[in-house]
Amino acid sequence: MRLDRFISSQKGDLSRSGVKELCRKGQVTVNGAVVKRPELQINEDSDSVCVCGEKIEYCRYIYIYNAQQACRLRLLHQRGRQLPFRAVAAAP
Repeated sequence: MRLDRFISSQKGDLSRSGVKELCRKGQVTVNGAVVKRPELQINEDSDSVCVCGEKIEYCRYIYIYNAQQACRLRLLHQRGRQLPFRAVAAAP
């Protein structure tokens, strides 16, 4: 995965162009080395990425909670109907 895509997907407040600017300023490190190229290919599972000294942990899934939808699905479940999705484990 490209470095700029990885960081922008994990940090909601940074766009890919924002990540490029941080790379140009030397604020991004991969495995302890300063990276100036935002297009660098990284392994999101094994490489250590830091932005402004903060380590970025990779989370493959983003969990969104919609209270109104959750109430409706709970009601369907209580009535014995099949839910329109597969249950997943709680977010880490």
